Amino acid sequence: MVSMVKRVSSRMVYSGKTVKLRVDEILDRRVKIREVVEHPGASAILPIKSNSKILLIKQYRHPVGK
Repeated sequence: MVSMVKRVSSRMVYSGKTVKLRVDEILDRRVKIREVVEHPGASAILPIKSNSKILLIKQYRHPVGK
């Protein structure tokens, strides 16, 4: 089931050389607050089981909108 999330408002609370921080108010069945760090890089963890199977989960992430 895919949730339809709408950004109601957004405000920048910090803007530095490397990172920015904004606070978004979103509507996802009810109003929620999301703190979003904008930065030029990312990291990830890929769990691999002993039988070489890879574990993945599909999950909505507000900063990228999907």
